[in-house]
Amino acid sequence: MRKHRNVMRSLTIAALLAAISPVSAEDTTDAATSQAVQVRAMHAPNGGIQPQAVVDAGGTVHLVYFKGQPRAGDVYYVKSTGGDASFSKPLRVNSQPKSAVATGTVRGAQLTLGRRGWVHVAWNGSSQARPRGPLNPEMPPDSPHNGTPMLYTRLNASGDAFEPQRNVMGFTFGLDGGGSVAADKKGNVFVIWHAGSGRSAKEVNRAVWIAKSSNDGKTFRREFNADPARLGVCGCCGLRSFTGSRGE
Repeated sequence: MRKHRNVMRSLTIAALLAAISPVSAEDTTDAATSQAVQVRAMHAPNGGIQPQAVVDAGGTVHLVYFKGQPRAGDVYYVKSTGGDASFSKPLRVNSQPKSAVATGTVRGAQLTLGRRGWVHVAWNGSSQARPRGPLNPEMPPDSPHNGTPMLYTRLNASGDAFEPQRNVMGFTFGLDGGGSVAADKKGNVFVIWHAGSGRSAKEVNRAVWIAKSSNDGKTFRREFNADPARLGVCGCCGLRSFTGSRGE
């Protein structure tokens, strides 16, 4: 077990190095063995928790974090340029106060950068979040936890506020675990979550669902099942998504 933990710790450090130290195509130095790379630990700004960060090609750090009560709080966005430890003034991501959750370690908001550096964010909605998602027929319809939405927004063109939050769940229900978001330079944006459909949200009937946008997140198509084999999904699993070179 100790050996396994050491291996995982090494892999985590390598992933951090890759994330915070962009390497150009001309740089053939092995990043894993380079002595020039330094990792510095720092607190998320404003006492935030569950930070998620992306570094763009210019070295700017884009960061989201959670503030508030775990069952109903807010997500904030900041950025840092020039390689220093200072961040911009926080922008609240969710347009409705207290519409995000941080319960558990897998439900934090995620962000990605799309075409022209457009900032996209997705997160699990709280019991107070609006708009609501489809209702779970296995739960009381008046339960505050029924109809929990998978929410999405993007930074506006001026870069000074986020657009009103939107629910991307069209017919699936029983949202659980942590959703994800990915985007590419062609304008494709993908929001990913797992939920039930039909008449049940039990683990054996759950699936991973994908809502895709081909216009930089302006509109999304109806979600589709990422796993036609329907192998089921553990209710508390977190997800991470990435894009390929062919729009997948």
